[in-house]
Amino acid sequence: MRDLLIYETGDGGDLRVLNNDLALTTSLFNQVYLCLFGGNVEASTKGNELNNEKRFDWWGNSLLELIFNSETERTINNVTLNASGRLKILQAVKNDLKPIELVANYNVNVYLESSYRFKIVINLTEKLNKQEKIIQILWDISKDEVILKEII
Repeated sequence: MRDLLIYETGDGGDLRVLNNDLALTTSLFNQVYLCLFGGNVEASTKGNELNNEKRFDWWGNSLLELIFNSETERTINNVTLNASGRLKILQAVKNDLKPIELVANYNVNVYLESSYRFKIVINLTEKLNKQEKIIQILWDISKDEVILKEII
């Protein structure tokens, strides 16, 4: 499956341009990124909002049957970064990644790096080609942003 290549800028995802055209990718990172950070941060988007109502979510939610809700980002913004907060973030990541179950098996863990940083580690095994990937996302609460994204 080919998709437009999204990369993290520290200020949200951006589309990569290559040779004056939008770059494409076959990586599952895009789907993971949209699941975790592409939804409505304010509240869960149901898909039945009024046309004149402001939506704070990914533009694709108005086009697709599958609605992304960023429970992960909402949880990050509302928990204290401690053992209890880590478990809430872990559960939110698992909830947001449910659409990935169609194309990959995955394992998730959240590690506290410091009082203001944590790392989300997602081990993916694609169902079609059995390819294994590890996606690591380092979040800095003081900057309120992803500061490192790594695919191994």
